Amino acid sequence: MTNSLRNFFVFRYRAVLAHRWLFIAWAASVIGGEVFAFFFKTASPAATEARFVREHLYPILIAAAVFALGLTAHWYKQKNQHMYGVVEIVFGIFLSVSIAIAVFLGRGSATQWGSLLACAYVIARGCNNVAEAKAKAVAQVVERLSALAEQVAKVSDMIATLRPQDPPNAIVEHD
Repeated sequence: MTNSLRNFFVFRYRAVLAHRWLFIAWAASVIGGEVFAFFFKTASPAATEARFVREHLYPILIAAAVFALGLTAHWYKQKNQHMYGVVEIVFGIFLSVSIAIAVFLGRGSATQWGSLLACAYVIARGCNNVAEAKAKAVAQVVERLSALAEQVAKVSDMIATLRPQDPPNAIVEHD
């Protein structure tokens, strides 16, 4: 199997594996949050305990989940910047559509208009990530081609040194 084919299949495997781990992390956070919420809703009969959980523990757990999601997104962007940019663009479009529906049905507020601007920023960042990934890919191709050109030059130099300088039938006079 040639190097390019091997690299293609390894890249595809890593991309599929990255998507699978992103889904597993998301599913674990959702299921864990639901189990935790169910446990504390049923296990804390006293109003003060429920209030403590609602006012202090849930925000801390949500902040921890958001932090974990941010780390996962950072890791995913490092592994596959192009797909991360595409996901950003799609997320920004879907979120902007859902906010725009609420705004134009008459329930719009200044916060939602600001959220629409934030969606535009997310889409712009996604486009930037796609462009950066393409630029990196082009730079890698150029680097590989220049390395290949150097190898071809070395081989042609080696071939030139192996060629006899004089034709085989030539009479050469030596001093």
